[in-house]
This record gives sequence, C-alpha cells and structure tokens, in this order.
Amino acid sequence: MPRALILGGTGLIGGATARRLRASGWTVDAPGSMDFDSPKGYGANKVAAEHTLLDSGLPVTVLRPSKEGAAR
Repeated sequence: MPRALILGGTGLIGGATARRLRASGWTVDAPGSMDFDSPKGYGANKVAAEHTLLDSGLPVTVLRPSKEGAAR
C-alpha cells in the first residue's frame, strides 16, 4: 500500500489532499499544521517522517544526533 507524509495535513489544502489520497487507498500520515520550528511541531513532524520512511520497505537509516557534547 502506498504511503504519504503530508506536513500541514490538517489545513484546508493538506486536509483535502489527505482525504483524496485515503479515498484512493493510500495510508496518510498528517502530523498537523504546527510550526515545525516549535518543540511540539518538530517532534510530531519528525516522528511522522520517520514512520513513513521506515514503513516504506526501502533501505533507510535514521540518524538521531545526540545533544551530549553539543556546543552551546
């Protein structure tokens, strides 16, 4: 089954696109219209993107950099 990730998928255009894709048999991840730069929006978008990639069946590596030792 094809899968799509729609950032902002709960807005007017994103919501309409998500509905059309779902009606055509797609699995749709639509984390919402939160600002991707906000802590809440970034987390939701990151998780949705990772799930979409990992479930695609393609060879994917997800790197999660550590904050340990990061410059401040």
